[in-house]
Amino acid sequence: MSGPLAGIRVIDLTVAVLGPVATQILGDLGAEIIKIEPPEGEMMRGIGPARNPGMAAYYLNVNRNKKSVVLDLKQPRARDALLRLAATADVFVHNMRPGAAERLGIDYAAIAAVNRRIVYAWASGYRKDGPERDRAARLSSPSSWMGCRRPTPRRVPTPASSPSPTARATTGRKRKWNTLSPKPPMSGYTTCGECSGSAPI
Repeated sequence: MSGPLAGIRVIDLTVAVLGPVATQILGDLGAEIIKIEPPEGEMMRGIGPARNPGMAAYYLNVNRNKKSVVLDLKQPRARDALLRLAATADVFVHNMRPGAAERLGIDYAAIAAVNRRIVYAWASGYRKDGPERDRAARLSSPSSWMGCRRPTPRRVPTPASSPSPTARATTGRKRKWNTLSPKPPMSGYTTCGECSGSAPI
């Protein structure tokens, strides 16, 4: 694919919205995106309407321009395969909770050991040094923390989520620019070459 990022290879381990939006835009700009999925597929494959099983509309919407590779990263051979792939890449992106990449053996140190020039971009729903660091960031929790819950159009007394994942999509777009930037992101969380950050909550 042509574009300003033609020739750039991105290893994409992201799920849901935040990460896939960022890597999708990199693909729109011409980068080669290789999405790594577990044997059961990324969770968004089964959420929402779908014409074909495992190909839900929302999944397709945030994963265009991507190739797909299945790896069970809990298996040593799969991890070794990922490291070999990372050695050929320019960018490595994930949005796992803090500590997950370390447990799988694919944290910044492990990836940089096979490719010192790689851009390692990581983002999760909560700050990696905050009290909520180990929580999964579902749609309702970040929007609630930000005060973005809204009254529903139906006659019910409780607020509801916005129909659009605004926080995660916005953060995904910011992560894309941080990944492209020749300087560390302004978030202040960057350490030893790792481009890390959190959703704006």
